[in-house]
Amino acid sequence: MKTVNTAFLKQSQQELKAFEALSRQEFACEADAETAVRRFRKQLKLTTLTAHQLISEARYQRRGRPRPDQAAD
Repeated sequence: MKTVNTAFLKQSQQELKAFEALSRQEFACEADAETAVRRFRKQLKLTTLTAHQLISEARYQRRGRPRPDQAAD
């Protein structure tokens, strides 16, 4: 029984690590992010992903503080 528990623990930790990597990943559009989430859900064996939220962040081409009149890309 102890071996089964450690195997489940190891598998769930791997899935958590993969989820954290997915959450750090940047996507070009929402459709790409949705397909990545669908693919990730299919890979899960022990854990389930019940709800997800997509957050878009403004990005600028150049490094540093943007000018006041500069629009995000």
